Amino acid sequence: MSRIVLTGDSHLGALKHAQDLKQDSRIAGLEFQPLGSGFVSLLDFFTANRVEKSVKVTHSKWNNLIFSEKELNKDKDFQLLAVSLPINSSRILRDVSWQRHVPWK
Repeated sequence: MSRIVLTGDSHLGALKHAQDLKQDSRIAGLEFQPLGSGFVSLLDFFTANRVEKSVKVTHSKWNNLIFSEKELNKDKDFQLLAVSLPINSSRILRDVSWQRHVPWK
């Protein structure tokens, strides 16, 4: 089976929850490597190394993972790295009307 890795902000939680329910075999083999809360993506959060063909996550509030061609494909089964950033609505617009338009209950 080909390796599919998903990384990104907290919105991956919904997909992980669906996987944990074990109701759909199509998502059973997905691998999750979460980073953290989406607001960090608005800041400097990674460094790229062209020689090593890698990207290192460096922000202190995120899981500091390293994504490299060598590591991702160590078993020769890597197919896809999907990155989810940022899906959050704008904080400026959201904070003004959050309680009125998106009630928690």
